[in-house]
Amino acid sequence: MVRLCLIDYSERNINLAKEFFKEGNLLDKICFRVGDAISIGQEYRNIDILFLDLEKVRYLEAIQTLEKNLSEDGIVIADNVLYQGKVVFEKEDRKAKVLDSFNRYMSENYFSVILPVRDGILVGIKK
Repeated sequence: MVRLCLIDYSERNINLAKEFFKEGNLLDKICFRVGDAISIGQEYRNIDILFLDLEKVRYLEAIQTLEKNLSEDGIVIADNVLYQGKVVFEKEDRKAKVLDSFNRYMSENYFSVILPVRDGILVGIKK
């Protein structure tokens, strides 16, 4: 059975997501959780797709904490990894430095690619 779990710190965001999935008659396939995504994510095993779109300064913490919970061929997708180009052009920016560390970690430990779409999307699988 395919199941998707959405975790967000904001109940408002979760309620908005519920409306969209309700329109698509998909509510029975989704679990919705409000809280810290890294803490809650540790409750799940054999994650097939891990989509990161939380506070950018927590991306490295998220992958290092949750990668043990990925399935053998699990996929990691991370949004906004170029941070408005600052990761490339403004290396002194604090968030840019943290995202650069995340991107390098992913490059070293995963087969990964950054797609230069909008603010950058990273897709990776375990090596």
